Amino acid sequence: MKRIFFLTILCSVLLRPAIFAQSKTADFSGSWTLATDKSSFGKLPAVVAVQQMTVTQNANKLTIISVNGENKNTYINTLDNQPANIITGAGAKIISSVQSNGEKGLQRSLQASVPNEYDKIQYTRVETWTLGADGKTLSMAVTVTPGGAGSPYSFTAVYDKQ
Repeated sequence: MKRIFFLTILCSVLLRPAIFAQSKTADFSGSWTLATDKSSFGKLPAVVAVQQMTVTQNANKLTIISVNGENKNTYINTLDNQPANIITGAGAKIISSVQSNGEKGLQRSLQASVPNEYDKIQYTRVETWTLGADGKTLSMAVTVTPGGAGSPYSFTAVYDKQ
């Protein structure tokens, strides 16, 4: 009986780090600048990617401040795939959600409705973020699917930590 009790305690102590290690989430906190020389845009111009981002992250919240020229947007999400509604300075309505993919990545989804002078442009954007082994490189695989007419397009943006 003592042997079983001892083995149970020993197993719980030895397995505890493995159990908690699986729930660890990559930390993307920092200032990131687009590295166009490392990115792959195909025939698309580099402006399809955010030029600079500042990311703040804690155990369950991710805040992204993105800058593209004059446009600056702030996205605040929990890491449990719960949607958040955002209205940008340009009047775009965006539903954003983020879900951790474990120790080195996350997936971010955006559904956008952007008003223009003729109509509303609608699209879905899915980003898969992967943190480099050194923690100083962020690769973002992006697929954008336009609503209505138009074909989906994809690109990979690579960011260096400043």
